[in-house]
Amino acid sequence: MLLKNIKWLGGCYFAYFGVLGVIVPYLSVFLSGRGFDSATIGTIMAITLAMRVISPGLWSAIAQKSGRRVQMIRIGALLTIATLVCLSFDLAYWVMLALLAGYNLFWNGLQAQIETLTLNSLATQAARYPAIRAWGSIGFIIVTMITGVLVHQFGSETIEWIAAVSVSCLILFTIPVVQPQVQMVQTPDRRHTNLQALFKPAMILFWLAILCLQMSHGPYYTFFVLYLRQGGYSTTFASAMVSLGVLVEISMFMVAGRLFIRFSAHRVLLWALGLTVVRWLLLGYCRDILPLLVLEQALHAASFALAHAASMQLLSRQYTQAQQSSAQALYASCGFGLGGALGAFFSGLFWHDGSGAQLTMTIAAALAFLGFILVALMPKEMFEKDIANA
Repeated sequence: MLLKNIKWLGGCYFAYFGVLGVIVPYLSVFLSGRGFDSATIGTIMAITLAMRVISPGLWSAIAQKSGRRVQMIRIGALLTIATLVCLSFDLAYWVMLALLAGYNLFWNGLQAQIETLTLNSLATQAARYPAIRAWGSIGFIIVTMITGVLVHQFGSETIEWIAAVSVSCLILFTIPVVQPQVQMVQTPDRRHTNLQALFKPAMILFWLAILCLQMSHGPYYTFFVLYLRQGGYSTTFASAMVSLGVLVEISMFMVAGRLFIRFSAHRVLLWALGLTVVRWLLLGYCRDILPLLVLEQALHAASFALAHAASMQLLSRQYTQAQQSSAQALYASCGFGLGGALGAFFSGLFWHDGSGAQLTMTIAAALAFLGFILVALMPKEMFEKDIANA
């Protein structure tokens, strides 16, 4: 285990998710300030989701071939800064579209590389991962709050500069990081071997479960604030509820390591999926009951943080250090990319300006329950035996 890397990787998570704390809540504000209508903004958001499918695999392939993961993160960050700086100019629609596509192509591929560096640095101490990952959630909250103040004071044109500063911080945090030595297994066809490992039968169940889980989050990420406003809550209150979700996420990351000492990752992942079912039913049918709405947001600790931490435990056990980059890329593309895109698509079909909210959230709960069944079918031994380091 590379102890030297741990604190700096926490900083990398802080900076990476700090950038998302600017882009995720405020990109639509930036685009609206540039005069784009809602249809155009929707098109740009769709491209964002498409890049999340492509980007992780592309960066993983490059990093796998070069073996220089830290340098790849710096290159991706520099390219991201270039696109953000260019956004400060008065641009035609297609140029703006190309730059935002470039931003997502460069930036969204870096998370899998940071995850791989972290797991390779921790080696057999993967239970320490949640506490390191929690710094990403802290970064998201802090940078979101700072951005809100600056946008209120100076306008939406500050957004790209705040994001560029956060990206620069990532580069600084990578300077002390030491590239872990990864033993590459020599095989006649390593690519074929990696594909066999990624898609072995029991792991296919896991990938499908993660796809279902992230699809179930589609209505939440797409319509949550609007849904609360339609229910008579203020935008300020809705923002507070979003912050509550991230705060409980941080708390869960901080204590999740202790859970994995007492319970298997298989059991924890089942808990997370089961509680996700409850969460979406509460959101769909109990929006107007404040204590239950608060409980629903508190369950973000399970539907995101606990599920993610348990997934990292499984990936660290099932794949060697040399395979981690490919596994992390597939996790990001399958879950946050394809799952997020499909979730946003199906929620748009059934939402009907809020009149279909209960039906949509029921479908989301059903997707989470399907994920629960898929994980329940997986052999428990996969979560307990450390195959990667055997």
